[in-house]
Amino acid sequence: MIKTKKGYFLDGISLEELAKEHETPLFVVSKSQILNRVKRMKESFSYPNTLFLYANKANRLISIQKLLIKEGIGIQAGSIGEIYLGLESGCIPKKMRTTQNGQDEEFLKFASDKQIKPYLDSFEDLDRLNFLIEKQENLK
Repeated sequence: MIKTKKGYFLDGISLEELAKEHETPLFVVSKSQILNRVKRMKESFSYPNTLFLYANKANRLISIQKLLIKEGIGIQAGSIGEIYLGLESGCIPKKMRTTQNGQDEEFLKFASDKQIKPYLDSFEDLDRLNFLIEKQENLK
């Protein structure tokens, strides 16, 4: 944001004009700042096959997620709703990961049905996943 004699501007757009047009409170995000941070992040990690993930619980605006997905960023989802949101934003399952403490069977099954890989952070999560796999194998 830049303050000039004519007011406050973000990406060359007058915030006062936006407030008049859309009323307040108003949530404004800088596309250029997002893109600059993505570029800086990618330049900072030069490991091959690195998948950067956006935790969509941080901001659920589909327009932001679509922008990030277009830049090659994946989605980190911690709930069934966040999986839906990531998919609705255009993220392919290959670029999504689940992260939820104490992932229950319903969540793991839903993610599995959508072909989304889970990140497991406990042996209990691993046990639940193994149980789910065994259960699905027995249904075949």
